[in-house]
Amino acid sequence: MTEEKSVSQRLVDAAEKCFCENGYDGTTVREIVKEANCNVAAVNYHFGGKDKLYIEMFRKHMAELFAKRKKVIKDVFASNEPTLEMLVALIAEDVIEDLKHRPHASAMHKMLIREMIDPHFEEPILEHDKFVEMESQVCDAISKLVTGIDNTGAMMGLFSMRGVFISMMLFHEIYELEHGKVLEINTVERLVKFICAGIRSLAK
Repeated sequence: MTEEKSVSQRLVDAAEKCFCENGYDGTTVREIVKEANCNVAAVNYHFGGKDKLYIEMFRKHMAELFAKRKKVIKDVFASNEPTLEMLVALIAEDVIEDLKHRPHASAMHKMLIREMIDPHFEEPILEHDKFVEMESQVCDAISKLVTGIDNTGAMMGLFSMRGVFISMMLFHEIYELEHGKVLEINTVERLVKFICAGIRSLAK
């Protein structure tokens, strides 16, 4: 059982590297299994083919993201004085850590957006129920942390926060060429001020 999990994990990790570097059409199963150091049959055995492995790669990535968001919310409300600034700062730090230390984070988000606009398959990349659950938890956290904000305001706050972070994910290389280092601690501080001011402006 342990060996099966090990092979499965290696395949997903190898798929992330190959798909992010070469795209879906530019990646072959042989390249993936070479990177994962296993045989071609392992892809069918564990995932049922290249397309299922591609979908699993995204679902693993999103599951990790959902788990991070849940932990952030739990940590915020476990503190003595939970604030909106704390929530936004912890999410911002997660995003920046991903960009700094996960080689394919930016490419993964670019592929995810392309798949949502022009999907390769009928089967959805995102698991709808889990995505809605995460959105609801973040909106609920915003509602509890901002006095006078209604559900629509909390949702719009979430949309605006997501827009800022997606922009960073997609374009941080360009930003750095134009403006120098952006993935630093002062980036978090400025993002927190900007996002929180916008969300609070939505409160009555």
